[in-house]
Amino acid sequence: MAKSFLPSRPNPALHFTAYSRQQFLRLPAAASDPSEKASLLAARGQVVRRRGQLLITLDNGKVVRLTNHDGDNPDTYAQYRFYGRIPALQSWLVEVTGWENGHTLLIEQTTGKQTRLWSAPVLAPDQLHFVTHKSGFIFDDDNGLQYWAIRGHAPVKLWEYQLESWGPEEVRWINNTSIAIRQQRADDQPTAPRRYVSVRLTP
Repeated sequence: MAKSFLPSRPNPALHFTAYSRQQFLRLPAAASDPSEKASLLAARGQVVRRRGQLLITLDNGKVVRLTNHDGDNPDTYAQYRFYGRIPALQSWLVEVTGWENGHTLLIEQTTGKQTRLWSAPVLAPDQLHFVTHKSGFIFDDDNGLQYWAIRGHAPVKLWEYQLESWGPEEVRWINNTSIAIRQQRADDQPTAPRRYVSVRLTP
């Protein structure tokens, strides 16, 4: 898969600082992934599944159709899973699984405008910014952080930062301007202790 475009702004100067596992575990975690069945029930008929399709009814009455593509063609394979609604963005969230990678679609519930994200948004405590992250260095995929502002319920990408020697496995907010990250490294064994860092996010 080709990496997504980078913004015109170069990578910001981020300074990562060692952080402890104990500190990390004390921070609020993002909500766990809901089952699609639970998410569909919560959508109250605005989003339904019909066999291999997700049908999303927008506030303007139009319907967005997302159709699963099976088979052994890595270029067309796609599976769509409804994740839920993000009130701060007035949008629906859909998880997309590809052949060896994946991403998340943010679908604005009034217009149907789609924004491609690296992951489900991890919202700041003040709900004015969010981070998305991806650990894709093993497959030569996008690997790093995206930092977004929420302006009038719309997502605005401030920057995108590509990492090289490790990937962000989990992100938690420390406060409205700083995050802590659980790292994934290529040489990590499944049972090996994870390492953690913190970083202040600059606009």
